[in-house]
Amino acid sequence: MTDILLGIETSGILCSVAWYSNNRILLEYNIEKANAHSSLLAGLVNDGMNKLDIHFSDLEAIAVACGPGSFTGLRIGMSYAKGLAFGLNLPLIAVSNLEILLAAAAIDIYPRMALLDARRGRMYSAIQMDKNSAMEKIRVISWKEVQTFPSGCLVLENNLSVPENVEFEPELTVIDGIRMQAGRLFPLAMQKLKKGPLPSLHEIEPLYVQHFAGVQ
Repeated sequence: MTDILLGIETSGILCSVAWYSNNRILLEYNIEKANAHSSLLAGLVNDGMNKLDIHFSDLEAIAVACGPGSFTGLRIGMSYAKGLAFGLNLPLIAVSNLEILLAAAAIDIYPRMALLDARRGRMYSAIQMDKNSAMEKIRVISWKEVQTFPSGCLVLENNLSVPENVEFEPELTVIDGIRMQAGRLFPLAMQKLKKGPLPSLHEIEPLYVQHFAGVQ
């Protein structure tokens, strides 16, 4: 078995790895355990390789979620993915979690705004004006600011729920419950791989958006 992508997602409490080939996910592990990414990640990858009976030489590329999200989780996932890509001389494909959310809405409604939990009542956000546009206006916002988004589609990760005192215009569609896991990396990673060229390893860094303000 060849032409396999390995996906790594460690931006939140979930430590998630998955393998993809021929338009399908071969295997995915999702372990929810706080502050355990550094101890879990390499073991999950090795276990999955053994279970699938494949070798690292069978990998075509590595996809990694680059954030925004937990500073510590992103550092762990990115460092591991970079080290593996460097050692195996493989392409590394960085996919933003905001890109994942924008692509996750299965309905053709635009513009759309992606929202990720940034804690303390604030969200990481990005907007996509239409299906052919890149995401823009990446920032940290409040629910009050979200309410100024008049029509289109909101896409929320599963850690977010709309507060009871927040109301939207009837023309706004809200899609929630999108879980950040490695399997969601692959459609976007394949697009980036085919489109090329990819950034070099030293150019790829986590997307933090806001400054580190304590342990996450």
